Amino acid sequence: MVTTRTVSQNRGHTSRADRTRLRLLGYALRGMNWITIKGAVNRSALHRTTGRLKNVVKNQLFTDVTPERLFGSEACRLSGKLDKVLFVTSHEAPDITVRPIDPLEVANRMVFTLQDEGMRFLSYYWKFRFAFPEAANELVENSRALQHGILKRVLAGKEAYEVSHPYPVPIPALCEAIRAHCG
Repeated sequence: MVTTRTVSQNRGHTSRADRTRLRLLGYALRGMNWITIKGAVNRSALHRTTGRLKNVVKNQLFTDVTPERLFGSEACRLSGKLDKVLFVTSHEAPDITVRPIDPLEVANRMVFTLQDEGMRFLSYYWKFRFAFPEAANELVENSRALQHGILKRVLAGKEAYEVSHPYPVPIPALCEAIRAHCG
């Protein structure tokens, strides 16, 4: 993900349309900040609406860029050996923190993310089960337990770190924070 803060560093990797969109959203956010800070009285409808819209605009201040486009295909091999685990989360604090974490805790938390990512599929599966209640699929029915078991087995004994960062995160600062832990 490339944010408005890092788009100038990645100019060659982001499209002109994305750069224009990010620039316009930045202007809109500055205008909204002016309205909420200097403009309307705190109880006005304009102030309340602008405050809500600011969060929507903030969540659009990025563009997705594939790792291959940023680093080249040679740097993005699809095979490798898992030596260390970086469990990346966002937090409200302005700093980036890196702390050791038990790999079992990573497995316990990741299983819920995997379940969340599969919700759309599961909604179709449940509709199917409504129509055909006898047509259960054991793999789907037991997916959480299976995923949890695989995660625990794969992550057991691995060196793991929780990396917590503000959102959006400046990529160079994130790289610098984890560099010491990557050997």
